[in-house]
Amino acid sequence: MPKARSAGFLLRVAAALWAFPALAAQPDSSFARDVPLPAVVRPADWETLSTGLPEEARFRPIYGFRYNRVDGPTPTLGAAFQTGRSPAPVLFAQGTYAYSRERLLYEGGFTLPFGDRPLVSVGGTVYRKTATEDDWIVTPGENTIYALLARTDYQDYYETEGGKVRAAWSPGSDFELRGEARLETQRSLSTKTRVSLTGRHPVFRPNLPIQDGDDQAFLLGVRVGPAELPLRGGMHGEARYERSGDPLQGDFEYGRLRGAFRYETRLAPTRDFRARLVAGSTLTGTLPVQKLWYVGGIGTLRGHDFKSSAGDQFFVANAELYQRARKNLYVFSFLDCGAAWFGSDNLSRQRPGLDAGLGLRIAEGPAAITIAKNLRDGDSKPRVGAVTYRADTPWTPRFTETLLRGMPATVTYEVGLWKKRTFWFDKLVLAIKSETRVFHDPWDHTFRVHTGSARQKTRTVPTMEALDALLFAERNLPLVAAATLEPEGRYYVSVRLTIRPLTAEDLDEVEDWLSGEVKNPEGPERGVPGYLLGIAVNVSGLGDRTALARSETFRPSRLEAPESIP
Repeated sequence: MPKARSAGFLLRVAAALWAFPALAAQPDSSFARDVPLPAVVRPADWETLSTGLPEEARFRPIYGFRYNRVDGPTPTLGAAFQTGRSPAPVLFAQGTYAYSRERLLYEGGFTLPFGDRPLVSVGGTVYRKTATEDDWIVTPGENTIYALLARTDYQDYYETEGGKVRAAWSPGSDFELRGEARLETQRSLSTKTRVSLTGRHPVFRPNLPIQDGDDQAFLLGVRVGPAELPLRGGMHGEARYERSGDPLQGDFEYGRLRGAFRYETRLAPTRDFRARLVAGSTLTGTLPVQKLWYVGGIGTLRGHDFKSSAGDQFFVANAELYQRARKNLYVFSFLDCGAAWFGSDNLSRQRPGLDAGLGLRIAEGPAAITIAKNLRDGDSKPRVGAVTYRADTPWTPRFTETLLRGMPATVTYEVGLWKKRTFWFDKLVLAIKSETRVFHDPWDHTFRVHTGSARQKTRTVPTMEALDALLFAERNLPLVAAATLEPEGRYYVSVRLTIRPLTAEDLDEVEDWLSGEVKNPEGPERGVPGYLLGIAVNVSGLGDRTALARSETFRPSRLEAPESIP
């Protein structure tokens, strides 16, 4: 039975291989071949799909920092509760402290997503914050760099306090339809700081005043394309209609439309092309000052002066060609075109600006260095409203006598720009005040002139005639860009001059000087009470001397541009 013996031999060989695996690891290459190892099967750690995929929910911190001329250093701290279904936080709250104006700001809200994408979301926010309409011109990060390093702030600000509700429908990542309603109070802000590492000017430019009031508005917006363009390029377009006033209440009445289109493409591994078109039009009503559009300078027409033109209609087109010179270093050339004007029917009368230039950017950072040229008229200047004033025979003999004997005097100018309103009080649009204190030094027979409430600047004047020329000669004071005023509004300028011979503060300083003490501003009041001092000054014939002048009423659209403004 040869077949039976062969089978038994094979069984014995297999048993030997199983019993001695070391022998199986080194078979004779003349007859052995590779045998695949058996698959290893382990139980899966998956969760059952009957209850849905787990949703990640987590808290994340919110922190930030910005710096500008109205708030100064402004840190932000907060927290948000976020799920894995949407990049928007479900619930968030944050606080911001504006150090320079010692103001606590806040913002908090919620977003409720519906659907797995999510398809629909609704939310609401309450806030008190520093707002600006210039985010499309320069980003907050870029503006912070300029403000800290070069004492240049490219945005104008106002404070807004209120709340808003919103709803959005997004069937895909490339489309979104959005609606929003807001009720808020808007207030003017002034420049509060001058701190910066360097700068061409010793102080920041003034922050433009706004038309204070309650704004009640609704907005409708649509986006086509991804919210953020990928590195390989793409297209993005959005439009937004904003309506303030009827049917809602509020102090403003306007309807405006704004749209933006962006296009980016990669021409080569080291070369990109980018283009942008932004345009806006006021369809109904009159825009308040804070809602006007500005063109000129950074982010718009880079060969023009900053915010050289303004209006309730505008458009800006930019084209840029980027070439990577080294790793994270890009050289680019650009071409800008744009204009801003008042009146939707005045487009045909415009002569849009045209600029070209070169720039240098580090990676995709917020700041760039550019050199630009106005290809049409590099010498054009914005129209600025200014007032000219002077004072005749300001001193009386009695004033002059007491001043020469060492009695200090304070000279104050108050300039106001007013808007006339029918059947109501006129509105103060802009107020400027300057205060100068004069002392006569009997030892060297000169006058010391202190300008500013904090004694920021001191000058020495040798004679009374030179003092008159310094304080009361004709002055030309620029007030505001004419484009920021309503073209057909009625305005006038008032100038008040006040000369005070002696104030309670002056008397305290005299007492400190006589006693050899240093004044303590936080200490209790001492010496002659203020009301008794006022009685004594008036009886002596040295009461306040005041003069008030007012310009004729004018309309900004009919002003003639001066040849030059010093």
